[in-house]
Amino acid sequence: MSDVALMTDLDELALALPQTTKQTSDDGRPSYLVHGKLFCCHRSRRPDVVDPSTGELLDDVLMFRVPDLDVKELMLADDRGVFFTTRHFDGYAAVLLRIG
Repeated sequence: MSDVALMTDLDELALALPQTTKQTSDDGRPSYLVHGKLFCCHRSRRPDVVDPSTGELLDDVLMFRVPDLDVKELMLADDRGVFFTTRHFDGYAAVLLRIG
């Protein structure tokens, strides 16, 4: 058994949080909200995130809101390189995570 959560675990983990609801986009990608406010979503392909080796648009990216920009910078500084951001999220308290 792995200690790493997989995309298949996302519903269980997110919906276990108090007062969380789920919405699904037209293409089946989930978004999770608390009191109507988004805190996590499976992003669709966007031109701001490409695979560095192939140049293909990535469709395996989660976006997580974080409390503030200081927390964002702390997460981005993690040596493991798990979290990243793009210009689209400059000034916005959120980080991205590749799930593929």
